[in-house]
Amino acid sequence: MGKFFIRFFLLTLFQGQILFASAQVNVQDSLSLVALYNNTSGSTWTNHTNWLVTSVNQWYGVELLSNRVSVLNLANNNLTGTLPNEICDFTALKYWYFDNNQISGVIPSCIGNATSINSFSFRNNQLIGAVPVGFNLMPQLADVWVSNNQLDDFPDLTMLPEVSNLAIDGNQFTFEDIETNVAIANSSYLYSPQAPVGTTENIVVDIYYNFSFTVSVGGANNAYQWYKDGEALQNNARFNGVTSSTLVNTSALLIDAGVYTCQVKNTVAIFLTLASRNKTVAINDTRLNDTIMVQNNDTLYCSITSSTLLSTTLSGLPVYFEIISGNELVSLIGNTALEPLGVGVIELRAYTDGDLNYKPFSKVISMKILPSLVVPPFFITHDLPVEKEDTLYLSVPSVAGLTYVWNTPQGIINDVFSITVKNIQKTDEGLYSVKLYENACRLGWDSVEVRLTEIATTLIIYELITPNGDGKNDVFYIENIENSPNTEVTIFNAWNQIVFHSTQYRNDWDGGGLPVGNYYYLVQEIDCRCDAHKGIVYIKQ
Repeated sequence: MGKFFIRFFLLTLFQGQILFASAQVNVQDSLSLVALYNNTSGSTWTNHTNWLVTSVNQWYGVELLSNRVSVLNLANNNLTGTLPNEICDFTALKYWYFDNNQISGVIPSCIGNATSINSFSFRNNQLIGAVPVGFNLMPQLADVWVSNNQLDDFPDLTMLPEVSNLAIDGNQFTFEDIETNVAIANSSYLYSPQAPVGTTENIVVDIYYNFSFTVSVGGANNAYQWYKDGEALQNNARFNGVTSSTLVNTSALLIDAGVYTCQVKNTVAIFLTLASRNKTVAINDTRLNDTIMVQNNDTLYCSITSSTLLSTTLSGLPVYFEIISGNELVSLIGNTALEPLGVGVIELRAYTDGDLNYKPFSKVISMKILPSLVVPPFFITHDLPVEKEDTLYLSVPSVAGLTYVWNTPQGIINDVFSITVKNIQKTDEGLYSVKLYENACRLGWDSVEVRLTEIATTLIIYELITPNGDGKNDVFYIENIENSPNTEVTIFNAWNQIVFHSTQYRNDWDGGGLPVGNYYYLVQEIDCRCDAHKGIVYIKQ
């Protein structure tokens, strides 16, 4: 009774307008258009020319065929609100273009009544819920474009013979919505990307307790991979299910705090990767604190025996040590002692790993290692490089009361602070090192690598220039000229004219663009009491 009264009221109210329109268009279609106008704030549309004013065939975006609404094109027109159920009465509508508006709510489930629809285009709106299964009742349906909404369920359209274009990307569909329609032959199917799946979770887990996460994306051909802080997880003693829909941690540690996500691929819908929303885990450490009690000497004197580090914890947990700085000054012996190797300041970290009842704990210890005798700056002085048959001289500071041990390629030399090797040969090359001792305690050491240098002085002149840029004979090249920096080079042509001259030649003349032919060179080493080099250089392209 109510619906009849409304229809009667509308037909009476718009007798001069709507009744006139009804004479040219199906009454139910005109009523559906009015409902659409009212539900989507028609008065605020970007363009609502002639709506509710003139005959329907003059309304903006409406096209008629045989007095029925055949096309509705209101794309980019600022439609807001929801779709009324009356749209299901557009039983002759073929083309529906509502892209780029702000239409919200669901697609009415009665949409299947509009069996003549060929193209349904609602991209870039705010639709939610399911694309109704009623789309299966549209035998002429060819195009469904619903990209960039918030839809979350899509029907199987494989039985419709005309389907050729599906654009459902940018929604909340999962593989159960997508897999089936991949089988539609000769269709354009755009389904990636989709919104992250599942819910965002933030949990707090007591240490050594378990936690798990599950992601549900439907589908029958899925491959899963779980990540923590962006890094792919692998199954281990605490994690299992890293490549399944459910990730399980059996005993949470502090390092397990972080952000977990899952990525899901599908061997049928190969162009889509679904990602879960973030699962954030914080670990609550319920264990007691522990304290390390360590003998912390400000000064440690070098002695014949190793110095012992006395260490305990309130819980009785074992204490371990690592060298933070000064690695060359100290050697750790097990977990309880150190042996000084040099002089200086060292830093050690004493720590416990903790257990089920006590937290890990660490403490940094700074120590000074000083000798009994004052040692000056200790390093090997030398005069390198050394040429063959020269004399090698190496020395370190001399300190009374200390002993020196040299290790050389010739063997060990004791109790001297300097060594001399005369008429040095290739067999004398190698590492020379010295250690400084007070009694049996090594106070310092240093080393130097000795290699002989052989300076080639004989000039070798290459008498061909091919300046073609191939890296071969591109310049007038004189081998070993770098050892005779003050070398004068002059080039003459066949008429004894100077075509090039340099007093400090650096292998940088490429013929200067001279023609092909023979030229004459004169090379004189200024600092050498030796004859000049003369000859012919040939320029060849």
